[in-house]
Amino acid sequence: MNTVFKPFKYTDVILVFIFIFLMPLKVSAQQCSTIKFASTTKNNESYVAMITQHNGEIIEKVDNKWDIYNEEHEYYLEEGQHSLIVEQWPTEVFRFLRKNNRISSKHTPVDTQFQTILINLKAGYYYELEFLSQTQKRPKVVVKRVNKKACKAETDWLSQDLILPAKKSVNQTNIEHEPIALPKALEYRLRKLMTKINTYHKDLSDDSYNNFITSNIDQFFGASFDNEYVNDGSAIQILSVRPFSLASQLNFKSGDKITHFNGIKIKRYDEDRKYRGQELPTSMQLNLYTRTLHIDDEFKATVIRNAEKVEISGKFAPKIFPEVNYQIVSRSNSDNKQTLINALALPSQLHFEFEELIMEIKTFYQKRGYNDSHVKITRDEKLDNVFGFSGKGVLEQGEIGLKIENIIPDSLAQQFNLQVGDIIIAINGTNTNSSNLKKLLDSISKQTAGTALNLTVKRENRQFTIDQVYQPEKLVGFDLAIDLHSIEVIRTALNQVKRRTKRDHLTFPNHNRHYRPGSNSGTRSPYPLKGPVAPRNGSN
Repeated sequence: MNTVFKPFKYTDVILVFIFIFLMPLKVSAQQCSTIKFASTTKNNESYVAMITQHNGEIIEKVDNKWDIYNEEHEYYLEEGQHSLIVEQWPTEVFRFLRKNNRISSKHTPVDTQFQTILINLKAGYYYELEFLSQTQKRPKVVVKRVNKKACKAETDWLSQDLILPAKKSVNQTNIEHEPIALPKALEYRLRKLMTKINTYHKDLSDDSYNNFITSNIDQFFGASFDNEYVNDGSAIQILSVRPFSLASQLNFKSGDKITHFNGIKIKRYDEDRKYRGQELPTSMQLNLYTRTLHIDDEFKATVIRNAEKVEISGKFAPKIFPEVNYQIVSRSNSDNKQTLINALALPSQLHFEFEELIMEIKTFYQKRGYNDSHVKITRDEKLDNVFGFSGKGVLEQGEIGLKIENIIPDSLAQQFNLQVGDIIIAINGTNTNSSNLKKLLDSISKQTAGTALNLTVKRENRQFTIDQVYQPEKLVGFDLAIDLHSIEVIRTALNQVKRRTKRDHLTFPNHNRHYRPGSNSGTRSPYPLKGPVAPRNGSN
């Protein structure tokens, strides 16, 4: 099974154009703060650090190369919140860097590292930052020292043009906390997921209870394909479609057999003279088509569904995830608000779950006409009194009980080893009947933590008792901020790319990365492009 996914070619191009919307503005000197990076030493070699991206805008490293090399460069930033990408270079190699990141091959490979940070700055303060890159741990940027010191722009009016503007943060929007209550099911999933994320933070053992995730384009088309061609090699078959994905939005269904993209038949073999006769992986077919599309272009496909031909047409509009930051708040780390937050990459499955849930929350608010630039959700620490099963009352062999129809994963019900189909006929020694069933079920969630809970259960042809300690999970408190404005920034930048170039195309690369006929050459797309054909350089 091939799962078709990522990286879009536009991702890098966005960074070039996004500065159009985030150009530095003149800021009064009273609002200015200063950042300077301390040099570091690793393996007896000196390293320098610099800002290479500010709120999505590329900052050319060589523009201030000698000041950076001599450890004299200062950055002036408006008071407020800033997202930065910080790079670290060996000092003696950095001096040979030329424009557009070009460097002589005799100085490569270069031991460079980068880290994304979110920093909150106060006017009139001087922040000295240090880039730490231990081999055993993930790199991070730390505040080495903070001094109260006037920004240079207060005395040098020419420097005002160099002040980098703060982003519009959630604290500047004056929005109410949670203006619209989340549905119970969505609320519960959020509480459970944030608790799971907190467990991951604890396992890191570095007191990192804050995090932020930058806005990005969805990496997945959202469909998995059979490895084998069907219909005598004239079609590719979809095995599954992920809910809320681009494939789902385009109305693809499991079992669909795609015969055409944009009116052109699926071709099983590469007809390019150089690779003639080699079979293309089924997932490559989608890749060849999407590489010809720009954002919001029309996506066309013909499928066979239940023995009938169906035409699929819709916008090629991959989802854009908003920027999100969160702080875990519990009794053990209640004072955890920091000036600087290092972006932490969550494990892939946890990251996937988090982004999916954030997109559901975003969609929920937008469908209800929510127009503010941020959504802020704040929760206090509490016990999870949801036992985790649902069912219906039944009468079986003269006894009334609750027949379980659903069990929430990782819930107390699962920990008590209950199963779908079980019938609960007594709770804490009291038999259930038509008049007390609801009351007894409600009593479970009111049980005191640490006390025994006794359930009498019928399963198939046997009856048994489950007697365990009722110990509900502690759900962590958290502050969660979703930056809805960041979606519009990326979308506008994508449209700028679309208008300015016809040579860069969104691509969902082939999952089978081993497939690449020839050494450095790509496979020619059989689908007509809307603009000039990009050089065939092997990059999808």
